[in-house]
Amino acid sequence: LDYDTVLKKVTELTTHVLSSDNCWLEMINHSTRSSEIKSWQGLKKPSPEKKTDKDENGLSHWVVQNKYSILINSVSKDTRARALKSRERDLNSLLAVPLISKGDVIGILYAAKKTEFGFDNEDREMLQAFANQATMAIENANLLKESIERERLAQELKVAHDTQLKLLPKEMPRFNGLDIGGVCMTANEVGGDYYGFVSLDDSHLGILMGDVSGKGISAAFYMAELKGIAEAYGKIYRSPKELLMQINSVLYRNTDRQTFVSLIYAIFDLEKNQVIFSRAGHCPLLIVSGKTGKLQALQPPGIGLGLDEGPIFNRVLEERKLSLQMNDVFLFYTDGVTEARNPEGIEFGEARLKALLEKSSQKSAEEIRQDIVEQLVNFTSTAKRHDDLSILVVKKTG
Repeated sequence: LDYDTVLKKVTELTTHVLSSDNCWLEMINHSTRSSEIKSWQGLKKPSPEKKTDKDENGLSHWVVQNKYSILINSVSKDTRARALKSRERDLNSLLAVPLISKGDVIGILYAAKKTEFGFDNEDREMLQAFANQATMAIENANLLKESIERERLAQELKVAHDTQLKLLPKEMPRFNGLDIGGVCMTANEVGGDYYGFVSLDDSHLGILMGDVSGKGISAAFYMAELKGIAEAYGKIYRSPKELLMQINSVLYRNTDRQTFVSLIYAIFDLEKNQVIFSRAGHCPLLIVSGKTGKLQALQPPGIGLGLDEGPIFNRVLEERKLSLQMNDVFLFYTDGVTEARNPEGIEFGEARLKALLEKSSQKSAEEIRQDIVEQLVNFTSTAKRHDDLSILVVKKTG
């Protein structure tokens, strides 16, 4: 039997065995310090609001504190039952027994009758024995419920993981004059990292990298939507700013307000040897000059996609134009890189990433990518990764 069915069965059997007029099962949540009636028979108000443990004079509080049963044969004369009597005026005798697991009261089983002196100590002992058996049944049902939930979440993560891998490019594009290396390392909890390419013509290549807020199947779904929009509009709008404005307009209409996307989009123009890019709340674009070896982090204004309908987003967003010279190195990345933590909880950080990029800038794009990944793996060691991390290295070669 499932968890809810077991709870219902407990109150049904109690009502039948004790010939009670009313019965209810109140489950205790120690983490929130509250209780809630989960199953009932015959109550006038079968779904009362959650109660907190602030009512120190109430029945529930007494049972939880004493871990002992209550037998009341004249409800109107017992101050602990005052709140119950005001709500259920026709109840006059009451039994309340705790459900105890590992030393804690996890629930309270109540039985009540309209007549006074409706129960005796034999009823009390019988109900406590039944409650002990019910506790085991409830715990087993709860374990099954948790197991099913874990299995469902595992399946959802697998679907999200598979979806994410299908959306990412299977290989780096071969583009004359550019050397490209990239990777997306998915976390145990699948996030929404995405990168892709828009081949505009033989001398223009669009590169985008984004990070969808949230995790699991919903993040994968929005990532698929982002990919579709970017590919559809990428060849229409040759301005990064214009493209991001269009993507934002579509996403705002089709996502909930709790979801947003950070994104950076750059067009490499090998005809004019320039790069034009805009960023919507994404990580800075790191660039190492092939001429001087100096690194700069560019972070022009821009807010995340889907946060604003358009007026604020369009006004804040900027487009930058850079010259493109031989051996210039560009690094696109998501915050999973800089926020990766070691076992001591220390973040990898932007400073460490910048230093590594400067040191490796003479190498090929793929070698630079490998250096960054190797350093990240060594740094995080045995620490569990909670976010995806994505890296794209682009180097001007001709």
